[in-house]
Amino acid sequence: MTVATDSADPKEGGASAVLTVAAGFTTGLVAYVGLGAPVDILGNWSAGLCIESSASLPAGTLQLVLDDTAGCGSPLETLDIGALSADT
Repeated sequence: MTVATDSADPKEGGASAVLTVAAGFTTGLVAYVGLGAPVDILGNWSAGLCIESSASLPAGTLQLVLDDTAGCGSPLETLDIGALSADT
């Protein structure tokens, strides 16, 4: 996987992250962000993300994983991302 930025169509701030996943990738962790400090997700907490895929993907192909260990070794919560239409 390669990571780049795209300032042509940012959803928030000055640029969007562009993650390019190799065609041979079939399963596993694509990317993660370590927050550096614990975050209490038991109260009123939300996560927002915008995903645009170059290919249509069925629901559950991508997941948002919430974890408190390095590299998402033991997920606390795994949320399926809904179906995606190409270039939308």
